[in-house]
Amino acid sequence: MSIFETTIETAPPLSIFPRKRSHPVSSKAVFNPYGYPIPTNKWYSNLFLGGQTDGVWTLPYMLWVHKDPRSYGLAVSHVEEDKFTLGPDPNKDPVQYYFSPIGIRSMQLGALELHGNTTITLDGVTNHAVNLHLNANNGSITFPLTQGMGFVTGQYNHLTPTIDSGVMYRQLIPCHPPRHGIQKWKVILEDGHVWLIYAFGSGPLDLVCANNGRIQARSGPYSGVIQITKVGEGNDAERTLDDTAGAFVTEVTLAGGLDFNYYIGNYSFHFGVTGENNAGAPLMYALPHHVDSFLPDTAARRRHLWLRSTTKGVMTAVVSSTWYLSEQVPAWIGWHAGPREIMTATALAKIKEVVEQEVRQDVEGQSNLDSMYFAGKALAKYAQIALVAADIVADHALAKQALEKLICAMSRFTENRQKFKLVYDEEWKGLCSEASWATGDPGIDFGNSYYNDHHFHYGYFIYTAAAIVRLQRTLHNSTTWLTANRAYVNTLVRDTANPPHGHQDPHFPPMRAFDFFHGHSWAKGLFPSADGKDQESSSEDTNFAYALHLWGTESGQLQVRDLGLLMLGILRGAMNSYFLMDGRTKTGNHPKRFLGNYVTGILFENKVDHATYFGMNREYIHGIHMLPTTPISKWIRRDSWAREEWESCFGNGAVDAVQGGWRGILWASRACWDPRGAWGFFAGESGRWTDEWLDGGLSRAWGLALAAGEF
Repeated sequence: MSIFETTIETAPPLSIFPRKRSHPVSSKAVFNPYGYPIPTNKWYSNLFLGGQTDGVWTLPYMLWVHKDPRSYGLAVSHVEEDKFTLGPDPNKDPVQYYFSPIGIRSMQLGALELHGNTTITLDGVTNHAVNLHLNANNGSITFPLTQGMGFVTGQYNHLTPTIDSGVMYRQLIPCHPPRHGIQKWKVILEDGHVWLIYAFGSGPLDLVCANNGRIQARSGPYSGVIQITKVGEGNDAERTLDDTAGAFVTEVTLAGGLDFNYYIGNYSFHFGVTGENNAGAPLMYALPHHVDSFLPDTAARRRHLWLRSTTKGVMTAVVSSTWYLSEQVPAWIGWHAGPREIMTATALAKIKEVVEQEVRQDVEGQSNLDSMYFAGKALAKYAQIALVAADIVADHALAKQALEKLICAMSRFTENRQKFKLVYDEEWKGLCSEASWATGDPGIDFGNSYYNDHHFHYGYFIYTAAAIVRLQRTLHNSTTWLTANRAYVNTLVRDTANPPHGHQDPHFPPMRAFDFFHGHSWAKGLFPSADGKDQESSSEDTNFAYALHLWGTESGQLQVRDLGLLMLGILRGAMNSYFLMDGRTKTGNHPKRFLGNYVTGILFENKVDHATYFGMNREYIHGIHMLPTTPISKWIRRDSWAREEWESCFGNGAVDAVQGGWRGILWASRACWDPRGAWGFFAGESGRWTDEWLDGGLSRAWGLALAAGEF
C-alpha cells in the first residue's frame, strides 16, 4: 500500500486550540466551494498573495500575471544562465549571490478583451497542480499549471488571443502541422531564441504579427487551446515538441512506499493528461535529482531536450505518463551516534560528569518563551540530555529525574499554556501561533502565524515527544504519556506533514512544507515574494523528517515512520544536488563562480544568496545548514565533503575566532567526520571550556556523546 493512500487522523483539532475564524491574509482568490484545506507554502501561492503579480516557477518557466491594460495576460519567461546576474561583485569567485532577471517577458498568452477589470481566480488546488483563470467580458482563459510542465497551455473561451513579447519578435513562421487538427508556428525572438506556438480547437486560428511585440488572432474570438514552448538544447528538440504538442497535464498523483529488503524508498508521479499527441504521453521536465533517481523504464523515456532552471541546474525532457523513482534510505536510524558498548571507560566517565551537571538545568524556564522555535530547541536539547543519561551513562535514576523535568516542561505546550498559544486557523486550516493576532506583527516568531517555518518549529516538539515516549517505556515500562498526548503530537504532524491523501482530512492540507517535486521543503508561508519560495536551514528540514521517523517508530504509527524515512532518502539527493556544493571541483547545478561557497545560504526559487536572514557571518551561513547535529546528519553530509567545507571555511584556526554558541554548532557537526577532534573540543582537552560555546539547542553532553559514538 502507498504511504499516501490514507491520512493519519481525520478528527477535528483538539479543543485546547482556540479557533480563529479568519486570517490576516485572505484566501478569497481561491475558488474553494467545498472548503478543502488550501496549501500555504507551495510554488503557486504568489498567484493568490499580495497584488497577484509576483511570479511562480513551474520550472523551467517563470510565469506571472502581467496586468498592463495594454498587454494583459500570463507572461512566460525563460532566461539562460549566461544572462544570470552575479554579485555584488560579479568578478569575485565565489560570488555572494546569483539570480535570474525578473520581468523579461519572453512570451505572453493574453487576449484583447483582458483589461484592468479582469479577475484572477484559482481552483483545482493540489500540491503539484493548480488552475489559473483570467476572466473578462463573459470569456476566460484557463491555464492548467503543473511543476515541470513542458508547455504553457491556455484554454481560451470566446476571447481574441494575443501573444505578446517584451523581447520582441523577429519573425513568425507558419509551419507544417505536427498532427491533424493542430496548427503550428515558429517564432524567432530578437534575442535569437526560438519558441513554438501550437493551437487546436473548434476552428482554425489565424495568427499575424500586429507589430514587433504582438502576435494577434485576426480570426476574432477563439475557443480552443494555445500552447507555447521554448526550443531548448538537444538534437531532437523540435521533433520532441512536435510529438508531444496537443496534450497537457492537469493532475499529478503521488505514490510511494518502502522496500525494507533493500532499504529502498520508491515513489512516483502519475500525470493526468487532457488532449492527445503523437507520443501518447505528456512532455515534462525533470530536475537533476530526478534524473539521478529514475528507474530504468523512466530513464529510457528521456529525450535529447534540455532547458536551464533558475536555481537547480539543467532540466531534462521526459515523455512519460508516470515517473518512477527510487532512493536509498538509511538501513539503521538510532537515537545516538553509537552505543555505550563501543565507548571507552574514560569517555563514559567524562560524559557522566557532564550529564550530571546538565540534568540540573531549568528546562521549564529555558522553554518558557514567546517563540515556538526557541522553545522547541530548548526542549529537544534537554531531551537529548535525558537520552544520554539513560542510554550512554546508563544511570536510570538520573534519567528518571531528567524525564520528570522534561515532561513537566513539555506539559506547558501539550496543555497549550505557553505565552503565545497555538490556535486553529479555520481560513487556511492550520495550527499556528496566535502571536501575530496578539501583536499585529506578521514576522513575530519568524512568521509562524503566517505559516513560515512550521516544519522547523514543530520538528523539535515532535522529536521531544518521541524521546519522552521512548524514555518512559525504557525507564518505567509505561506508555501513559503516549496515550495522553498522541493526539496533540499528531496534530503537529498533520499540520506539517499530512500525507498527500486527496481530501480525506478536512482539517489540514497535505504536506504543508515538503515539496516532493523539489525534494525538500519550502519555509516561506503566506508572504508574497518576488523571488518565490525559499528555505534557509537545510539541516532543520532533515531534522523534521528524522523527527517524523522517530515519532512514527516510538508511537507505533508505521505510516508516519515510513513517510519520514522516504523523505530522508529524497532529502539526501536534493541536499547534495542543490544545498551542499562541491566547492573544490566546482561541479554542480549552480553557476561555477557560486560553487566555492560550499553551502547555498538561502535557496529561493529564483535566487540563491550566500547569506542568512539574521547576519552575514560565515559561521551563521554554514552553521544554519548543520544544526542540529544528530545521527542522521552523517547520512546527509558526506564525510569527504564536510572535511573540505571545514578546511576551506574554518581551517587554519579560523574556528577559534567564532564567538558564542556557533562555535559549538560547528564542532558538533565536525563530530560526524572527525570524532576525536570534536571530543577534544567538548572535553576541554585544550584546557579551555565555557558554556558560552553552546547554542540554546545543544548540550555539552550531547556533543561528547556524538563524538564518542563515532570513535
